[in-house]
Amino acid sequence: MLRCSHCHAQKDRHDFYADRRKSDGIQSWCKECVRQRQRDDRPARREWEQRHASKPGVLERQAANARARRARNPEPQRIKARARYAANRRLHLERSRAYSIQRRFGISADQYDTMLAAQHGKCAICGGNRSIKDTFRLGIDHDHATGRIRGLLCGNCNIGLGHFDDSPGLLEKAADYLRSNRREGAA
Repeated sequence: MLRCSHCHAQKDRHDFYADRRKSDGIQSWCKECVRQRQRDDRPARREWEQRHASKPGVLERQAANARARRARNPEPQRIKARARYAANRRLHLERSRAYSIQRRFGISADQYDTMLAAQHGKCAICGGNRSIKDTFRLGIDHDHATGRIRGLLCGNCNIGLGHFDDSPGLLEKAADYLRSNRREGAA
């Protein structure tokens, strides 16, 4: 249990924001006090922004100064960015994956995981569990005309459907072709 230095309440560690600058890595104010302070400061911050934004060139000058500082010494920002990425690589990849799924297909990562569990982690066509890049992620198969998601497929099956233009007729012809050639070769 930690004590908030503002409201003096005893609270769990998860009720405090992280702060890398502190020796224990936790802010001294609890989340509720921080949020309340931000709500209280909003009107004053808006007034300050309006006052300064009304002066010609202030915002542009501030942005130019920041760009110049970064241009003079870009390495600290790069080092910090690399360190943040390295420390949170798995989280970064998961967020990137969730964003990509949401943007491209309109479903959340949780919906993807639900579909994956419903298919027992296997491709809906062949029952395999490999993706194109062998990262064990099944691709989201969707109807290109309507955008409706049909299921999760391994890379080979997803590409195969794409090469057959998602046409059941062409797939049936291909299956007939394979059957007829198999019979002739076996005889």
